[in-house]
Amino acid sequence: MNLFAIVFTLFVSLNAYASEPLPVLHLQPEVLDMGTVKEGEEAKGTLFIRNNSDAFITIVDVQTSCGCTAAEPKEKVLAPGAFTELEVRTDSTVKMGDVVKEITITDSAGHVANSRVKLKVIENPHLVRKGRGLFDGKCAACHFDPVQGKLTGKSIYDAACLMCHGEEGKGAYAPTLTGHEDEAALQYMVLHGTGSPQMPGFGLKEGGPLTDEQVLVLTKWLLSLE
Repeated sequence: MNLFAIVFTLFVSLNAYASEPLPVLHLQPEVLDMGTVKEGEEAKGTLFIRNNSDAFITIVDVQTSCGCTAAEPKEKVLAPGAFTELEVRTDSTVKMGDVVKEITITDSAGHVANSRVKLKVIENPHLVRKGRGLFDGKCAACHFDPVQGKLTGKSIYDAACLMCHGEEGKGAYAPTLTGHEDEAALQYMVLHGTGSPQMPGFGLKEGGPLTDEQVLVLTKWLLSLE
């Protein structure tokens, strides 16, 4: 989506809110489509932050739902009624299909605004990985580090699997993990992966974050799901 289209969308959206009180801190559009990219390419887009109050505000925090996504406001101090751009960049490495990321901003008075960005990642036949994967670089912050020290099946799942396989293993970007009956086969898949960059082996011997004991606890919890 080009800059003109985003500004037009922002204008229409604000007019739609004309009969309702506007939030002090406003992040628009609610969903930003960054289009289609080949795996390994960087997706880019622009959100808009608006100050709808009659006082100056300062952006003090910008959070994204995954380490592969970065967002940086062009300006952090906004005059009454002013707006600024929030540049968003997402690394599409080891992603495939439809991807959605959450953006949350906070100002110095505690006002919070949210938006989502989406993109579609397609296969890149010319991609050279050079060792990059779920457990390296920015991805490690989401797929490797959070699982350290987790001891229960649900806590391990929530830290390592939920963002791809969805709540309670029901499926999201990645397939559902419910309905398995072969414990040994499920353990093998978690330990050694499926041969896809999107599902590497999570066992320590494969370079992943999970001990054999964690894999055992995790698979038993998965098998307990309806």
